[in-house]
Parts: sequence; structure tokens; C-alpha cells
Amino acid sequence: MLAVEVGARGFVAESFVSGMKKLGFGGRKLKQLVEEVGNEALRTSFWIWFMREEKEWSNIGFNKVKDIQ
Repeated sequence: MLAVEVGARGFVAESFVSGMKKLGFGGRKLKQLVEEVGNEALRTSFWIWFMREEKEWSNIGFNKVKDIQ
């Protein structure tokens, strides 16, 4: 089992990096993965903040955040 941490503001902790190394990632692939994971954490935490006043999310598509960027 691996415990990894990625913060809501996109910070990727060393636990994530070491966990991915154990799974065989390294070099450019690891760097790209860390960047993508951090960006996704940032994007999804923004989505939660953006939708904070909505009572229901089921009728709203997640792709709207991509349209904002």
C-alpha cells in the first residue's frame, strides 16, 4: 500500500514522488506526472470552490472549468 499526498493548491509532496518511483516512474515521465497531478489537484479544488454555492452538481458538467482556463 502507498500513501501519497497532493495538496489542494497543487503541491505534490515527496510521498507522491517516492511512491511513483516505487511503481517504476522516473526521469521525464515522473516529472511530467508530478506536473499533471499538481495541475489536476489545483483544477479540481478550484472546481469545488467554484461550485460552493450550488445545491446540486449533477446537472452541471465538469468540463465547464476547462472552458474557464
